[in-house]
Amino acid sequence: MQSYKTWSFKHPVTASIWLLFLLVAQFPSVHAQNGAADFDGLGGYLEAPGAGDLVAGSSGLTLAGWVYPRNAFPSFPNFDGFFGFRNDFSFDFYVLQLSATDVELRYKNEFGIDQDIVSSTLQLNQWQHLAMTYDGTYLRYYHNAVVVDSIFANGSIGSTGQAFRMGRITWSGGPANFDLDGQLDNVQVWSKALSSSEITELHCMEEIDAVTYPNLVLQYRLNDATGTTAATDAVGNIDANVNGGVGWVSSGVMVCESAILVSAMASVCDGDSAFLAESWQTSPGDYVDSLLASDGRDSIVTTTLSIWPLPAAPSITQLNDTTLASSIASGYQWYRNDTLLVGATLQQLINPLTGMYTVVITDINGCASPSAAFGYTAPMPPNGLSGVANTRFRLYPTLGDGMIILDYAGPPATLSIANIEGRLLTQSGLQAGRRNMDYSGYAPGWYIAQIQTASGNWQQRFYIIGDR
Repeated sequence: MQSYKTWSFKHPVTASIWLLFLLVAQFPSVHAQNGAADFDGLGGYLEAPGAGDLVAGSSGLTLAGWVYPRNAFPSFPNFDGFFGFRNDFSFDFYVLQLSATDVELRYKNEFGIDQDIVSSTLQLNQWQHLAMTYDGTYLRYYHNAVVVDSIFANGSIGSTGQAFRMGRITWSGGPANFDLDGQLDNVQVWSKALSSSEITELHCMEEIDAVTYPNLVLQYRLNDATGTTAATDAVGNIDANVNGGVGWVSSGVMVCESAILVSAMASVCDGDSAFLAESWQTSPGDYVDSLLASDGRDSIVTTTLSIWPLPAAPSITQLNDTTLASSIASGYQWYRNDTLLVGATLQQLINPLTGMYTVVITDINGCASPSAAFGYTAPMPPNGLSGVANTRFRLYPTLGDGMIILDYAGPPATLSIANIEGRLLTQSGLQAGRRNMDYSGYAPGWYIAQIQTASGNWQQRFYIIGDR
């Protein structure tokens, strides 16, 4: 079975976010077979002699057909051949079953260079449509009209006089040919590389004529229910000779699955990348992935990637002797000497220690930018806090179990409690009067109470002893 592809993102600092998926399902249609060729795997095959002349010198090439593989244990050197051309030295263009699940598609150019795609997409005892195209730059493989893989390829199509075979791929230097145990239907050869949209349009169509599609050079509908000497070419070029154990299935029905089409939107921050269309993408645009849907049908996912700009780098200012502040953003994270300060995620950093400070801000999209380093020197005594209460307020006891009384005489203010590293722990409004505060649940150590008003700030240290 074809394995799922995944979407993923890499982001050293910035964030990456999926925005929207829109699913559009195309329902399957039933495709009636008028007949199919059945191969015994013991030497029966169909051969169109000299068919290579029909494609020699073409700028592109396509092979396509429906296959029904039965052999669960093909292996070297007894693989199963579906259809194609092969002379082993100057031109190969064929589709081959390597294992119960693996299919090989080979293009050999005029220099004898093999260019192969191997894909684990084959399904035993099921009808499925396989196609391969070569356009002079890429070799592509389609499974049920969905592109599964593509590779760079090069070289010209110089075939002359080669036979086209169905149910057998020859191996001139090997101990045996590759004979198919299975069935084939509606096999086609085109002297052009069909586009993805053309394969989607045509793979379920049997009544295709060469007038409407002049690049169709061979079409074997394989409806010859009783023929023993030839399989008719519907185009009228070369009928295929019947050799050995080839039978005919007089009737049958296959489900012709249309691909499920999925549209998706994704956004990443500038400098990030998203893994789409088999590569890490950093530019906006539409990217196409093929995968297997949960119901077993092939699917095409087109993802529109947008790039969010990074926010402007923030600046750090020192508001007073004991407070640093970042420029405004949606989110903040402070660092001291390149070490993250856990919990320091507000715009202001209260009572920091001496050191080099940076802040990384994030915007509403989750994109982040760091500030330049800011050198801060804490005033003496430690952190500029004398431990003596300001005349505006009195906090006591300054050494105890965390049950503290605060007397405040002043205008409405903000009361902040931070640890000795400046990480804010709590913040609340403050009115004149007495307040009883319970910090007994805090870990033993130094803490800082700061009162902020429009006219100034006042601080007081206190120490929680904890259990003794």
